[in-house]
Amino acid sequence: HTLTDLTVNTEYEAKVLSDCTTPDLWTLLLLPSVFFTTTMGCTYPLPYTWDFDDDAPGTLPLCWTRLGTSSSSVYPQIQQAIYHSPYHALEFWKDKQDATNEIAVLPAFVTDLNTLRVAFYGKLQYGSAGSVNIGYVTDLTDASTFINVKTISMTREFEKYIVSFAEADAEGYIAFQVLYGADAVAIEIDDVTVDEIPSCEEPYSLTLNSISNNGATFTWEKMATGTQVITYRYVCVEAGQNPDWTSASISLDNGNDENPPVAQVTGLN
Repeated sequence: HTLTDLTVNTEYEAKVLSDCTTPDLWTLLLLPSVFFTTTMGCTYPLPYTWDFDDDAPGTLPLCWTRLGTSSSSVYPQIQQAIYHSPYHALEFWKDKQDATNEIAVLPAFVTDLNTLRVAFYGKLQYGSAGSVNIGYVTDLTDASTFINVKTISMTREFEKYIVSFAEADAEGYIAFQVLYGADAVAIEIDDVTVDEIPSCEEPYSLTLNSISNNGATFTWEKMATGTQVITYRYVCVEAGQNPDWTSASISLDNGNDENPPVAQVTGLN
């Protein structure tokens, strides 16, 4: 007999009894048992972290899916030359003649998509410019079901990015997509982490925009709380000094994808 409605990654005890009498408790206790734990399948618990280091070059991780590639393309795939953490990373390679959009789809997770966020490190390895769409697909066999959540332009160095799916559908599979363009491009993705969205998300990608003789302006990536005004804390002290966070609270417009939050510090020595 085969059971098909068990829960993934769960321990079970199975017994078999002849159906000709009503057993007492003692009989049931004496029956032989089989103990087993169901496999995880392709639905993973959280947090989920994947650094690609145990994956063979030229392949994809277990339960990842490749979509949207041409018949001549084997990308995205694992490579072992450029990485954020030794010794492997996921590479997208787009030839300028290849008019397809490469997609790497992550496995399913145990909770709804709109409760998750993904963090990863990305880098533009080759090409004059390149960007990655982070979104989700609703059908693992159909690249046209990809829905974009955020587009990120890659830089020449590995940088950390965090994308929230708070405004996504409840069902779907997180995916990275690289679009074709006029020029060839290579993009590396490494150290992917999927977890539930925390109740208070931290800002990230702090960037210095300008410096004067007594001031500085910097921006950061907004948290996934919409465009409403929220409270951030920031401090600027001389190097080596301890920041006083108790007096550094300020309300700023949370901005949007085109206009990230901005802070301007003046009166510096």
